[in-house]
Amino acid sequence: MKLNTTIGIAGGSGSGKTTIAKALIEALGPAEVCFIELDNYYNDLSHLAEGQRKDINFDHPDSLDHELLVQHLNSLACGEKIVAPKYNFKTHNREKNEFFDLHPQKYLIIEGILLFSQPELREILDLKVFIEADCDVRFIRRLTRDVSQRNRTMGCVIEQYLGSVKKMHDQFVEPTKEFADLIVSGCDNHDTIIKQIMDHLG
Repeated sequence: MKLNTTIGIAGGSGSGKTTIAKALIEALGPAEVCFIELDNYYNDLSHLAEGQRKDINFDHPDSLDHELLVQHLNSLACGEKIVAPKYNFKTHNREKNEFFDLHPQKYLIIEGILLFSQPELREILDLKVFIEADCDVRFIRRLTRDVSQRNRTMGCVIEQYLGSVKKMHDQFVEPTKEFADLIVSGCDNHDTIIKQIMDHLG
């Protein structure tokens, strides 16, 4: 028997998913929410040298460990604690000795660009929210974030965006909007977006 309400938040890189997720957590009450970032479920690349890892296409569905994620979501839904992986964007790999101990709560929120790309993930989600935003806005946000928080150079971010991010968005992210229960603009006032989500939750 499923013990929680699972909310999925998807959308392009830089659309505002994490910001909206955190605002929703505050609205629902932090003590009532278990929060998972899909990025932490990138495949373990320990078998590759660091220089090889950065060449992986992290915007393709195959870059993610969907099997482990589905297992963890089902465990939380059944009231079981999980030990989730922690991803390091600077080394392009999972941390070896750092994990997240996550406990089941009334609400489970998970966010990520490719969240709606897998049927088995969509089936678990009670509410699917897609955040959309203009491509220029998303690129500027991604550039600012990756340079300031992820130790990337401006040239590296631009090259990655043109080489894979935009293509993968058009191929694997944007089409999943059709699976959403609710589509909102990542450029709208946060209070407006949270009210729309809360109204859907009833």
